[in-house]
Amino acid sequence: MWIDPAHGWRDVPVYVGEALRPGCTLPGPLLLPVGLAVVVVLGAAAVLSGMFARQPLLFWIATAYVALLPLEVRLAI
Repeated sequence: MWIDPAHGWRDVPVYVGEALRPGCTLPGPLLLPVGLAVVVVLGAAAVLSGMFARQPLLFWIATAYVALLPLEVRLAI
């Protein structure tokens, strides 16, 4: 995965859901990109379906993400 210009390409761990058990801990920063990815994928699917107007949907997705971001960061620390 491309990290940034300073670190370049790096191997990153892939977590298999079946291998994760109760009490298993994952690095906190892992959770933030996963939440963002879910929002982007679901938002794109909704817009591409044609059932939602793009501007209001993107506004509410962005508002919800920004509103929940401090909580996610707090839980990740």
